[in-house]
Amino acid sequence: MRPRKECESGVAAPRLHVCIYLQHPFDDCYCMNITGATIPRLLDYCVGDFGSCPIFRKRHRHEKEPAAE
Repeated sequence: MRPRKECESGVAAPRLHVCIYLQHPFDDCYCMNITGATIPRLLDYCVGDFGSCPIFRKRHRHEKEPAAE
């Protein structure tokens, strides 16, 4: 495990867990239409706990399902 980087004050910087879809987001992702109402969700999900994001969960589940033949 890599140590956390410290900022100038000597306090460890928080570790961000960036969503795997952030560089190529879906049209309905919170980062695609940033407003005052979506900023909290963007911080919670896109650069926080993306595994609990309802959009991530829906999209990620569909990618894991085998294609119907």
